[in-house]
Amino acid sequence: MAAAIWFATPIPWFTLLAAGWGAGAVYEFYSLVKRSKGSAPLVYFGTLWVVLLIISPHFQSIPHLNDVQPASLLVTAAVIVPLLILLGRP
Repeated sequence: MAAAIWFATPIPWFTLLAAGWGAGAVYEFYSLVKRSKGSAPLVYFGTLWVVLLIISPHFQSIPHLNDVQPASLLVTAAVIVPLLILLGRP
């Protein structure tokens, strides 16, 4: 499934199917973490980032992003933004 989305020409309906499946999987993962560790993970943030990462191959043809890959921006933001959010928590 990952090869069909990332290495071939992305198929829109298949990408949406994979994004839904990925969102469900990451939501389930966060609910398991919350139950086992008692911590409060950033559920909505993580789910949004997984969906954006899965659909990012469709945004390779945006004219002003010729030199920058959307996936690299998403991965960088997925590291920095939660760090800032967690540092701001009391």
